[in-house]
Amino acid sequence: MEIERNKGYVEKSKDGYLGYINVDGCIMAIYCTFWMSQKPPYIYIQRCKKLKFDEKNKTFKEYIPKPILQIKADLTKKSDNVRFRGSFMFIGFKYEIAAWWDDEKTKKVLRFDVVRSENQTLLKRINELLIKNNK
Repeated sequence: MEIERNKGYVEKSKDGYLGYINVDGCIMAIYCTFWMSQKPPYIYIQRCKKLKFDEKNKTFKEYIPKPILQIKADLTKKSDNVRFRGSFMFIGFKYEIAAWWDDEKTKKVLRFDVVRSENQTLLKRINELLIKNNK
């Protein structure tokens, strides 16, 4: 599947829900875990680990590639068209995510829309400090 800018998906497989997400042109392999027994129920999206070959020991080592991606999205009310909503930080910017099922009955593919948040607290604080230092 081709991944458009600021979109993504996870698909049910024998290893769990795996897929890809594109955040402002950065395409990453991700996996999704469901925490439906928690209060409130949520999903957790994280970047997949990669393997690096260690020449000295002749073994592979797992590592989490950078930039790190960790997203928590809460279950929405039944009246909402979107199933999960959340926000996350990625490379200093705040983003909001919405997730919904392709088919609510089979729950095989969960799709995502990512939007850069209007409220960028980090940028706002940096601008305040710059203005303060220039006076």
